[in-house]
Amino acid sequence: MAGRRRPITIEDLFRLRNITSVDVSPDGEWIAFALMRVNLKKNRNFSSIYLIPSSGGRLRRLTRGDHQDGEPRFAPDGETLAFLSDRDKGRSIWLLPLRGGEAKRLTDRDAVVLQYEWSPDGKYLAAAARELTTREKLRRDEKKDILARQADCRRITRLHYKIDGVGFRPETNAHIHLVRATTGKRIALTRGNQDDLSPRFSPDGARVAFQSNRVPDPDRFVENMDIYTVKTDGKGLRKVTRESGPAFGHSYTPDGRTILYVGHLCGPGESNRENVHVRRVPAGGGASVDLTPGLDFQTANVTIGDVNPAEFGGPAPVVSADGDRVYFAVTREGACHLASVPVAGGEISVNLSGDLTTYGFGLLPGQDGLWAVVGDFTNPGDLYRLAPRAAPKQLTRINKPVLDGIRLVEPEEVRYPRDGGHVHGWVLRPPNIREGRKVPAVLEIHGGPHVAYGHVFFHEMQLLAAQGYIVLMTNPRGSAGYGKAHRNAIHRDWGTVDMVDLMAAVDGLLREGDVDRERVFVTGGSYGGYMTNWLIAHSTRFKAAVTQRSVTNLASFFGTSDMGSFFQWEFGGSPWEAEQRYRRMSPLTHAGEIETPLLIIHSEEDHRCPISQAEELFVRMKMDNKEVELLRFAGESHGLSRGGRPRNRAERLRAILDWFKRHGGR
Repeated sequence: MAGRRRPITIEDLFRLRNITSVDVSPDGEWIAFALMRVNLKKNRNFSSIYLIPSSGGRLRRLTRGDHQDGEPRFAPDGETLAFLSDRDKGRSIWLLPLRGGEAKRLTDRDAVVLQYEWSPDGKYLAAAARELTTREKLRRDEKKDILARQADCRRITRLHYKIDGVGFRPETNAHIHLVRATTGKRIALTRGNQDDLSPRFSPDGARVAFQSNRVPDPDRFVENMDIYTVKTDGKGLRKVTRESGPAFGHSYTPDGRTILYVGHLCGPGESNRENVHVRRVPAGGGASVDLTPGLDFQTANVTIGDVNPAEFGGPAPVVSADGDRVYFAVTREGACHLASVPVAGGEISVNLSGDLTTYGFGLLPGQDGLWAVVGDFTNPGDLYRLAPRAAPKQLTRINKPVLDGIRLVEPEEVRYPRDGGHVHGWVLRPPNIREGRKVPAVLEIHGGPHVAYGHVFFHEMQLLAAQGYIVLMTNPRGSAGYGKAHRNAIHRDWGTVDMVDLMAAVDGLLREGDVDRERVFVTGGSYGGYMTNWLIAHSTRFKAAVTQRSVTNLASFFGTSDMGSFFQWEFGGSPWEAEQRYRRMSPLTHAGEIETPLLIIHSEEDHRCPISQAEELFVRMKMDNKEVELLRFAGESHGLSRGGRPRNRAERLRAILDWFKRHGGR
């Protein structure tokens, strides 16, 4: 079979599917999940709901059509499956009877439902929902004549007024609603000028816990998030977490006395200072306790890829049925493992380890085990059953028809020396390299900066290797997964030790002898784009470069990015407080030294690193008569490479390959 496999292509990216959300029936016998797919003809991404026995067996497709169906949730009696869908021009809760019948919309179209959960008795659902504005309703109903007669403007009053991937911040807030399961009638349990998210019923169904940032000026402390609870009649609002800092992914213990969550303690602008850990807090409110105090890693998934979108945080902690242990994800040196610790505190156990990434997990009620969605370098992710003292059992092979037909590269783990330590990473070598033949190489730099490359399927890396490039992907200082000191090493000092590490990795690769020194290329996105700009402004090592969704001018980035002001701690103040530091760390300041041919790829609706960042660098290089091109993608956001329209994602990959080929590549 291996001999008949062909090289991976750009089009294979759109043949791959991935699991995005999972739920288990109350008896633990069935697992429902959403499966995302690409429709190239319609140039859109869709998802459907599937069902599989938890013991293994054939998949059963529950929903069809070109919709976004996701977040399946079994009713407590197991007879009905709820899910969110954008069908019928909305984002509503739909109910599907599992014994037969069509899905019916439960909630009205005048609210966008973000998250939801069934009550323990199945009579209600708690939903985080945002009411549509009058203008949004007119757009939904395609009332173009009425819209044409109205002024189209927006009054901005908040510091944090736009969100990448969304656009302008919605004019209405998300609040917690109680929804009757039989009629869909909604009753708002919370109000106010803040977003209330992620509802969770207490085990007795009397209260709903949720997340909310209700500090006096949340836009100046965007990383803060607290856990609140409210009675199901809307009374008795209670703040549970009492210290400032992020608190996400909350779960009740079975007795309802305790809430577990992921977070840490910090003040405004200090979020990157500490690792997020699993914490315990009394459900009635009080001081929290760190259950993983000796762990110098994040209890979250911070690995990145370009196929599976379940990144940057991962699942909520899961409490065992007896309430004694809490399960959580932990990222270490490019792997995301499943671990657990006693709720009372104590020694950490690793339940699932190895060269893999855990995207999600949960209990199998009555089955003495867990489910998990797990992926690695050569598989975007599949569903597994985990049982005590037994090897994981693979339940799905979602992408087997595609993966069986293509030849993938298993990355080689490397640790290249640098002063005082080493740089950890992976090398993908083209299949069937002829002995003694020199081939071109590409240095790939991840974004963040405080995330990591790891054991994740990365189509782009596989594609470059298939085209004949040696691909080098590393986690220099500033990356997550190697301890707090490693992550914070570039604090107020971007472009220093991170550059040392990246260049040390390139030197280490060159010493191995199979790379053509005259054909070394570099690319990266977001912070990886920043470092691409930085490297070519400080080195002539690279034959050509592609910078993507990058930062070039930190001062203008601060005022135009949706998260610019969040970087005060990272950069040591605002641009007017630390003008020289901002200027020194900005690639634009050093752009006059660039001699490397540069392709700039940027999305026009990127609010994280606005298009003006690309324009500033492009104009500077053009004025200096340097070789530069700018490729702009209309209607795309910062996440083009992961979730953009399929044809734009394909064109981006073609542009990268073409640029390298034009400058001596394959």
